[in-house]
Amino acid sequence: MAAPAGVTLGVAGDVMILREPSGGGYAAVLDALHACDALLVNLETTLTERGGAADKLIRFRSDPKVVEHLRAANVTVANVANNHSFDYGVEGLIDTVDNLANAGITPIGGGRDIDSAIRAGVVERGGLRFSMIGFASTLPVGSSAGPGRPGITPVRVLSRFLVDTVTIDEQPGMAPLVETTPFAEDVERLEQAVARARTDSDVVIVTCHWGVPRACLAPYQGHLCDYQRPLAHRLIDAGADAVLGHHPHSLSEIEFYNNRPIFYSLGNFLFQARAVEDREFGRAEPDYDLSKLHDELTKVGGLARLTWTGPGAPSHVDLLSVAIDAAGNPSIADSAQHEFATGIVRGLSGSTVRFTDAAPATVVAPVELT
Repeated sequence: MAAPAGVTLGVAGDVMILREPSGGGYAAVLDALHACDALLVNLETTLTERGGAADKLIRFRSDPKVVEHLRAANVTVANVANNHSFDYGVEGLIDTVDNLANAGITPIGGGRDIDSAIRAGVVERGGLRFSMIGFASTLPVGSSAGPGRPGITPVRVLSRFLVDTVTIDEQPGMAPLVETTPFAEDVERLEQAVARARTDSDVVIVTCHWGVPRACLAPYQGHLCDYQRPLAHRLIDAGADAVLGHHPHSLSEIEFYNNRPIFYSLGNFLFQARAVEDREFGRAEPDYDLSKLHDELTKVGGLARLTWTGPGAPSHVDLLSVAIDAAGNPSIADSAQHEFATGIVRGLSGSTVRFTDAAPATVVAPVELT
């Protein structure tokens, strides 16, 4: 499929890199990445040799030299606002930010204080100025940036556990429903950052680490948390032209709000820690079942490609399906994998989004534009 005219931003989901990507299909993926004018990824690891390991279930650390492979893949901006950026403490976060910057990759979402963490990363292409902001609602204790405090841009979330006092008597041990509400001051600070970026940018992008992986979600809870959709809409109302999410490790819903796309989860893209031997476990109890973190839904992901011909909403949006092999490396999805990946997205997105297949990509647009 020929690339549409304009400036194309590629956005990938979770990237956990330990070594140079390989595999028979990776060359075609590289071609797709280099066909984008800029590339934004979520970096789900630390690039550090320092810091003490956090007391948590899974910790990620990569040799700082792997940043060379990110640069070779045309990565332009890397979000570090996620639940693994503090796996090796403040030192690990600061090293990650510095190693990205030293390699010519703009880090967003984390820094030496809240001002640097929330500051937009700016990319100029084709006469358009793009500002990108990263935040996380997945916040290990102590990871939130503050005035004079290193960390990642937070949108903290209050969880309320709703116990059905009638049904629980009949089904003792059932999981409660969870209601979630974001902290007002965090949302307001993020809205202000978006509005500031809007004043001197043609395009504003927000990327977010949020939601819940299926391994941690009660099956009757729904695929989105209560806070996600209203928060995405507020960010677009504040001036964002696209909201792009990650963290659940599987593809999720696409929505258009005011003609602006919201990708609630782009799934895995390059995830070399998928193998059991690559994961570091810090706790033996509780004995969580983590099999859904590496089941068939985590083996397909997407590269969102958004094209702009001028300021504001993108003129073209599509999702390139990728398949992730046993070593965590991506390739362009074959027809069966593409059908599986798009089936997930279609099934969750509802009837307000139009999908047009041009395998291995799917063009998506709001129904009201047809």
